[in-house]
Amino acid sequence: MSEAQRARLGALAREVATRDGQLVLTAYASSGSGGRNEAQRIAFTRAMHARAQLIGERFPKGRIEVRSLGEVQDGGARDRLDIILRQVRR
Repeated sequence: MSEAQRARLGALAREVATRDGQLVLTAYASSGSGGRNEAQRIAFTRAMHARAQLIGERFPKGRIEVRSLGEVQDGGARDRLDIILRQVRR
């Protein structure tokens, strides 16, 4: 993750920490020559690095869900991390 991306993630953590809901981190990665397993591993690592930074910014770890999908199937960028604030139903 670049310094700018880390700064944006830190700002996001501080902004949403006071809101109700859960952050859903969905990571994708291109497979390259390693195939599906490599893509999923890279995506998982990407998501876990983001999760670690969020926790470091004091975002509650119980409010973070990690999904590692590997290769993109939606036509979006091949190597990315989508972050969504999902409202929790009561």
